[in-house]
Amino acid sequence: MFPLLLIMSCSGPGAPRLRSVDRQMQVRPRFVLEAYTSPDRNTAHVYLTDIGRHRFLQGTDWHDLTGNIIHVHLFVSPHPGRTPIENSACTVTVRHLILTGGEAGVYSGGGFMLPDTTPGGSYFSGDLSNASMRLTRSTASFVDRLGAARFDGTIGATRDDATARLIGSKLESILAELSEAAQPPAN
Repeated sequence: MFPLLLIMSCSGPGAPRLRSVDRQMQVRPRFVLEAYTSPDRNTAHVYLTDIGRHRFLQGTDWHDLTGNIIHVHLFVSPHPGRTPIENSACTVTVRHLILTGGEAGVYSGGGFMLPDTTPGGSYFSGDLSNASMRLTRSTASFVDRLGAARFDGTIGATRDDATARLIGSKLESILAELSEAAQPPAN
């Protein structure tokens, strides 16, 4: 049920993507709005979306939106000798919300991000690798076509506290309406 959002796993690295672990599917949005905010030099909240700014400003009901909202929360900047610098470490949480046909599902998880810049500046970027993700909340009719997934890619955004708050507020209001997703049985 994600029309035009799922593509076969064949594109190159770099752009952020949510890819299935065991299915040949991935979601790779083309972002039109990217903003971040930072309360300190160790923390960043990055918001990426393929939904136009005007849709957020108009207060469009989320049931009428189709697209993706991604929130990457860097909760600790890795530093050699003080924190692990490896893909198995966890320095970020990721939430990837998919909106389609009046349905919504959010894939959540954590992974490692190696920042290119320090949080707090005018621009923040970095490489996020292999974040483990799964569907955590959804509407009743949302179809999970990815199953267990990984999120990775290079992310970057201009510091824009107002836009980050706007996107973050919309994300939180949508998540408040979603139910906890049923989990598949353990093998």
